[in-house]
Amino acid sequence: MRYLKYFVLWALVLCVACPAWLTAGNKLRARAKRAQTPDWTKRRNADPFFTDAFIEALTGNRPEGLGIVRKSSNSGQPLPDPGGDPQSSSGYAWSKIISASTIEDEIKGIKISLDKTITVPGKYVSGGNREGRRQFSMLALLFAIIVDYDGEVRWRRDAATARDRFARAGFNSKVGTPNSFKEAKARRDDLQDLVGGGQLASVSPDADVTWEKVSDRPPLMQRFELAEQERLSPWTASKEAFIRQRDQIQHEAEIVAALAQVIQQDGFEYADDDDYLDYCKQIQRAALEIINAVKLNNYEAARQATGEIQKSCSACHEDFRA
Repeated sequence: MRYLKYFVLWALVLCVACPAWLTAGNKLRARAKRAQTPDWTKRRNADPFFTDAFIEALTGNRPEGLGIVRKSSNSGQPLPDPGGDPQSSSGYAWSKIISASTIEDEIKGIKISLDKTITVPGKYVSGGNREGRRQFSMLALLFAIIVDYDGEVRWRRDAATARDRFARAGFNSKVGTPNSFKEAKARRDDLQDLVGGGQLASVSPDADVTWEKVSDRPPLMQRFELAEQERLSPWTASKEAFIRQRDQIQHEAEIVAALAQVIQQDGFEYADDDDYLDYCKQIQRAALEIINAVKLNNYEAARQATGEIQKSCSACHEDFRA
């Protein structure tokens, strides 16, 4: 009976205390602050993802010392330094300014254009030859680069033969005649065979070829202007355009860098003029800055470098004409 009294006493204490404890616990829970449920209706039309996280989200400079030797005076980022390479018969490291994939893509793009240019004799004779001249001249230049390329690149076996054939077609297409159309058609078929995986009939290439024998300067300058005015300038006019066209921007910048190197060579008009050579070097350096800016997703550096190309081209045009 004595233990029963203690048990009844503790039971009464618990009955009185429990409501107080429950009330205190409820008050504590009521005072706890919870995060509000997100209101997604306010972001119904918003895109929760970055268009390009590298450009829109990351801040600060890239760590120094991650690679190449020289630095751009405009962007402060490392730039490739073309120079001699024992794998290249010309002693020039083409792979540092134009990639094998850009060469291949440009040749394939010209093939598509040639299919539209070379259709019927009347169209070619009456003006289509001018477009054919530009296309064949670029093909000749690209295959000339392949001959000397310091790395793995497609079509090396047939490059010298292709260079000579396309060079001849480019020079002959200065005028629109039935004969120039006939040759253009044959060269278009050669290109079709190459792109399709075929090979050209083996002939002895010109052993004494020089750059001015590969192409006239004017059609190369026309490709230059296409890259600068119709592509690089609009594609770097805004960050959105830069993001959309980033791969194409690098392609065009590599083409510009290669052209700027070629038109400095002995034999081309003005190649003995120091001012002209300075313009070419400024343009090439700006093109290399664009390539670097694309790799680093740096829109502002690409925009500034494109502006440098525009300024150098304008200044050059005031002093020299194609």
